[in-house]
This record gives sequence, C-alpha cells and structure tokens, in this order.
Amino acid sequence: MSDTKQIKIVPSKRRVVRSPAYPSLPLEKALERAKELYQAEKRHPVRRNVLAQHWGYKNEKGAFPVTLAALRKYGLVAESETDKGQEQLTDLAFRLIVDQPESDAWKEAVKKAALNPKLHS
Repeated sequence: MSDTKQIKIVPSKRRVVRSPAYPSLPLEKALERAKELYQAEKRHPVRRNVLAQHWGYKNEKGAFPVTLAALRKYGLVAESETDKGQEQLTDLAFRLIVDQPESDAWKEAVKKAALNPKLHS
C-alpha cells in the first residue's frame, strides 16, 4: 500500500495594491475644459448638472464624472468651499487661463498641474 497524502492548495487572499488611477484626459484637453468653464461661469461656483451642460454632456452620468475627476486630479477644479455640491475653478486653473504661455508664471503653473496627479499611493 502506498501512503499518499493529498495536499490542498488554497489561493492566498493577498490584498493587491494598485496605483492610483491616472487622469483619463491629457492635460491639454483638461485645460480646454477649464477654459470652457471659465468662459461660461468665470470663477463662480456651479452645480454639477450645469457644468455637465457647459461641457456638452446631457447629464451627470457617463463620461462627465470621468472628465470632472481628471480636472480634479490636475488641480484645475475643486468643490466650492462655500457652496457644497458645486464646483469651481482653482487658482491654478485661473493662472493657466489668464497668463501668457510664454510667461514664467504660466510655465510654473503648467508644471504644477502636470505633476499634481499621484502616480503611486
């Protein structure tokens, strides 16, 4: 008789650590969206459904949250501190919109926006 033992292999329940999601839009496209918001609302807080319309979306579902998340990751929009549930342009976005691309201030602002998204957690 042979003594054979059966070994049961159990997969480990190891937690997989993922890198944070990188913005879905390139910085150039995100800046275009920020300019569209500036043209429509200047720096005033705006409800998300209105913001979606400014960007050509029918509602707040689908691609809109992805676009909004990208602008947030670059630091171009943030939730309004005074009007919860509304978004507004940040100082960084304002600098990128009003400064001349040849200026040192604009170059610093674009560098900051490009480096804002976290690549590692």
